[in-house]
Amino acid sequence: MISKDAQTREIVERALDLLAGLTSSKTCAAFVCDDGREPELFVSLRIDQAVLDRVRAAWKYGCDALAYGSKVDCAEGSALFPVIVDRQLRGVIYIEQMGNGAEEEINLVSTLIGNRLIDGAPRTSREAPNERESLLLLLERNEWNIARVSRLLGVSRLTVYRRLGRHGVSRPSGPKRHPNPLPDGAA
Repeated sequence: MISKDAQTREIVERALDLLAGLTSSKTCAAFVCDDGREPELFVSLRIDQAVLDRVRAAWKYGCDALAYGSKVDCAEGSALFPVIVDRQLRGVIYIEQMGNGAEEEINLVSTLIGNRLIDGAPRTSREAPNERESLLLLLERNEWNIARVSRLLGVSRLTVYRRLGRHGVSRPSGPKRHPNPLPDGAA
């Protein structure tokens, strides 16, 4: 059963905001598609009727590929990515004009959205085998800022710390790494 409550909608909206920032995409949307039916719009950022038409067209020829976990290219550089939970297609994410190398981020957000859609609650590690990897990737992308990661996940900081403990992960020691260090001699 897919949960469509207000809290789930808010968390999926935040995840799409994060995804738009990570992929440099101005337009993205999350659709739910339970029981093999045509996708139904759940949350969107700046979409119009043309986007909805692209999603419907891509769904018609690509629903089998999506069900097997493959991305489906749409018109004008956009794509649909599957949201798979318990080996079933539960939704799709539409991304328009994503940057190069963004598939890892999309897969991370897809996992987060899928885990939240089912029954409206975060799933346990037994139900979400990629939770550890997803959590580590999210922490690395946010420089181990626990407060920011907890907001993105829609959980408390204590919950993030508990998940880290459950998976045996400890915060790396040493100075923070900056993604773009200045070259030697530059000030």
